[in-house]
Amino acid sequence: MIRLAARRRGGRRLIIVLVACGVFVPLSTFAAKNPVAVFQEFCRFFDQRYAFFDLRGVDWPQQKAAYRPRVTAATTDDELFAIMCEMIDPLDDHHTSVTRGSSKCFADDFLPWHGRSGEIQRFIQLKYLRTPATVAGAITYGLIDEATGYIDIRHMGCKSGSEMDQALAVMTPVKKIVLDLRFNRGGYDTCALGLASRFADQKRLVVSRQVFNNGTFGRRHDMSFAPRGRVQATARLVVLTSRETISAGETFVMAMMMLPRAIIVGEPTGGFHSDIWERKLSNGWIVGLSAEKFILPDGEVYEKVGLPPHLLIPFAGDVIEKARDELLEAALAL
Repeated sequence: MIRLAARRRGGRRLIIVLVACGVFVPLSTFAAKNPVAVFQEFCRFFDQRYAFFDLRGVDWPQQKAAYRPRVTAATTDDELFAIMCEMIDPLDDHHTSVTRGSSKCFADDFLPWHGRSGEIQRFIQLKYLRTPATVAGAITYGLIDEATGYIDIRHMGCKSGSEMDQALAVMTPVKKIVLDLRFNRGGYDTCALGLASRFADQKRLVVSRQVFNNGTFGRRHDMSFAPRGRVQATARLVVLTSRETISAGETFVMAMMMLPRAIIVGEPTGGFHSDIWERKLSNGWIVGLSAEKFILPDGEVYEKVGLPPHLLIPFAGDVIEKARDELLEAALAL
């Protein structure tokens, strides 16, 4: 799932001309389906809001100069959509996309095992859980043994964290809880922090966000978490991550990184932290992009590179083929 789309509306009306991508267009030509005007809107949105051209090694002015000649009054919707998708592809940013009706392109590729995630999760639960797997909203949980609980947080689409309360009610005596985030592709930061609050020992700063606008980042907005709901503050926490752990899934991992009793095991996360900022173009298409920088309390920014695990263990998604989950077994041996 994708994260909550941050939207901003407003701005001044342009009366005489529009200027975008270095081209002047009279207002009278700014029709809802004018390919040149739509292309200019698309370019201008990235000019104003995209925060990571330098980080991701993309020369945006060069992209505009290369693709602008391909857009004319005769450009079809199919052609224009293909051009926009080609332009964002080098960003390698899953939070950047173009949506045209039921068609959507991302500036990122899915991992080879992404389509089998559900099958892999079911295999793990059947093989390792001593109790039947219980589904509670965004999570699936059970006991691996009397001293070890297992919670698979599948997405961050919950509302209050109450799902975690249900899981922790049966894990009061456990000494270790494995929190599996390897298959979590995000949702909402509020959900991530709500779930994380069930493990908090005190109020802690998780991350600070800065919004990018017209060449500069604004003031910091802090995100914290504190004990809430049915808190489990004693068991050791082992958090499993992969490159598939992205977006609000990474926000949960950031919170766990603040807890001395938690260890992160697996791969660096995906490195897609910004909320998705969306804009509707005049032809009805939706463009989403990354417009926020997430800064951890130590001052580090892990956009693109991903959050580093304490213990690096690759995850290839081949647990069914091997008939075992080597990453989970390594976590259980800690």
